[in-house]
Amino acid sequence: AGVLMKRLLTLKGYTVDQTLEQEQQKQRAITAIRRGFSEGHLQAVIAQSFSLSDYQSAFSTLSLNKHIGKIIITP
Repeated sequence: AGVLMKRLLTLKGYTVDQTLEQEQQKQRAITAIRRGFSEGHLQAVIAQSFSLSDYQSAFSTLSLNKHIGKIIITP
């Protein structure tokens, strides 16, 4: 918060529902996300990968909600 106040910045959050309800805002978000990935500013974070045969472990890991990133199940 101190950095925001020193630089007179504003931080505003949106929920996914709010963004998807407004077409223009949704398109801006999609464009920004695509640009972020294509320019390398955004990167998907993968917490752990599981084989399809080990899907129960994947769902157990997911249910603990202690991971940071995506849980991947590979067929």
